[in-house]
Amino acid sequence: MGNNAGWWFIDKVPTFVALLGSQQKLNIAALVDFQEKDRQSIENMWKKKLIQKKQVFTYADFVDGNEADVEDLFGTAFYLKLVNAEYGESLKAKDLGSQHPRLICRLEDHLKDNPLKGGTGFNHYRPARYMVEHAGELRPTKAVLDRFENVFRALNLLLK
Repeated sequence: MGNNAGWWFIDKVPTFVALLGSQQKLNIAALVDFQEKDRQSIENMWKKKLIQKKQVFTYADFVDGNEADVEDLFGTAFYLKLVNAEYGESLKAKDLGSQHPRLICRLEDHLKDNPLKGGTGFNHYRPARYMVEHAGELRPTKAVLDRFENVFRALNLLLK
């Protein structure tokens, strides 16, 4: 997937916002991945009056970092638990030496020099699938649950 895994998404958001926002009395909000290079695309939505600034959140708004993807809401330890379970690995947070603000990029940086067992490449959908298939067995930390609760609380307040 590479560090550009989300590039297509931010480019599509204005189209979806324009389509949905054109519906009468439809209150919309957006939650998007955020990389510094996406700032202009997000700001253009406000400038074109497709959506109000207060109606757009990025994952970076909910984590300690200036860039973030949904994976960052899970935190490094819990996300690596998903990766390890899905790929049969034993990665630890200390293995991700990169200073990149996004967890997925730190993981991919590590995997460039330390490929996954079996020679399979990393695909961020696989840990997500594992999580869905094993949701009843997984025990996220309170910090992880709090981050997700904060996201949903903020979105719900916008959509009242």
